[in-house]
Amino acid sequence: MLMNIKILVAAHKEYTMPEDSMYLPVHVGKELSTHSLPWQGDNTGEHISGKNPNYCELTALYWACKNLDADYIGLSHYRRHFTLQKPFLSGKNKFTYVLKSTEVEPLLQTVSVLLPKPRNYIIETNYSHFIHAHPAEALEQTKDILKEKYPEYLPAFEQVMKQTSAHRFNMLV
Repeated sequence: MLMNIKILVAAHKEYTMPEDSMYLPVHVGKELSTHSLPWQGDNTGEHISGKNPNYCELTALYWACKNLDADYIGLSHYRRHFTLQKPFLSGKNKFTYVLKSTEVEPLLQTVSVLLPKPRNYIIETNYSHFIHAHPAEALEQTKDILKEKYPEYLPAFEQVMKQTSAHRFNMLV
């Protein structure tokens, strides 16, 4: 059975996109952009394109969930791609190996979600990794909201914050 799989490639500047038709380049933050990129904008139909400075590539995922008809929707970045082999750059921004639709279909016959390999940080936790790049208040506020509205999720949140590995980069299918 042929599946309709679309992996959004979130981008805000020119980039050499994968050639497989499974990949759908999406100009994220197009509502605010002065660039004219030749790809699907995240500012059509129901969208949050104008909130791109706060939500980054997730504006593409929101757009897809509201406007795209597909059996599976995925997300990657212009500089990060899924692979079953170790990728390497060949020339300017050109990957010599990117996951193909013919490889994704069999995988989705056996699992519900595809994720990149987790990143392992030996000397720091997910919490400390986050607060090196973001205000700690964001995680504290998340924890407070969980405590108030979804207390059953609080132990899982605390466990993940103490771990030293996680799936990063908002990549999934």
